[in-house]
Amino acid sequence: MHDLELYKNKIIELADMCLDFGKVERRTFHQDGERAETDTDHTVMLAIVSVVLAEKLYKNKLDIGLVSQFAMIHDLLEVYAGDTDTLTNTSKEHFADKNRREAEAFLKIKEKFGSVFPYLDSLIERYEKQEELEAKFVKVCDKIMSKVTNILNYNTYPKLKMTKEELSSFLEKQIKIYQEDQGVLFPELLSLFNLFNEEMLERFN
Repeated sequence: MHDLELYKNKIIELADMCLDFGKVERRTFHQDGERAETDTDHTVMLAIVSVVLAEKLYKNKLDIGLVSQFAMIHDLLEVYAGDTDTLTNTSKEHFADKNRREAEAFLKIKEKFGSVFPYLDSLIERYEKQEELEAKFVKVCDKIMSKVTNILNYNTYPKLKMTKEELSSFLEKQIKIYQEDQGVLFPELLSLFNLFNEEMLERFN
């Protein structure tokens, strides 16, 4: 017999966590270039775009429902770990600290919800392992969406005092990583990735 009273209380806790997730601000901005994009803004965009792209480009290769699920939880650890700047700081120490904070966040989510809703931490763990095609697909889409947001407002890099040359160098390194990892799996997606890179550099002023 289901313990509906327990479910009720855990749903309230889960909703509370989701609202806190919407308070986490990213380094990107809304169209006005002033209002910070939040993790929930980014998650909704990613979930919608990744699903329509999966259906359009890889509907015979990907489970679209699983793409949607991974997109919805891909950044959920940030509710406790916070957003991490991986653009201007790429040191090993910086990424080690990111990994530590996110590992602690995962344990916190598992402790809070694992006994009642184990599917949540299981889904997060599957995404973080990056073993399934759907998880790999969402990760590339995730990087594309940050570019799209910047194209819509183009205020992030000037605020970070980043030069066009520095941006170009970062984008070259980033696409090389994904070409090596995902280029064979999702060639069309990687071509889109490059198109957005070109658009960003063209709009830089």
